[in-house]
Amino acid sequence: MRCVLAELSLCVERAAAIALLWGAAFLAGQAIRAYCAAPGPADGRSRAALPGLRIGARAVVAGLRLLTRDAGRYRHDFPRLDIICP
Repeated sequence: MRCVLAELSLCVERAAAIALLWGAAFLAGQAIRAYCAAPGPADGRSRAALPGLRIGARAVVAGLRLLTRDAGRYRHDFPRLDIICP
């Protein structure tokens, strides 16, 4: 964790400028760990999925609804998430 915060500090002037929801960071980490541990070909896994896990975690912790076309994936990763799917 210290390494990540050290890297973030290169981009900001004050620690207060880093708005981090610790609960969302933890939930995203848990979702990423489950995603990486799931069976399937490792080389076929999309790194593009990782930002979505962070977005879903932030929405859960903040109590927000999420508008997405990929409702199935978000429902699988975040069962408590309130999803709007057009």
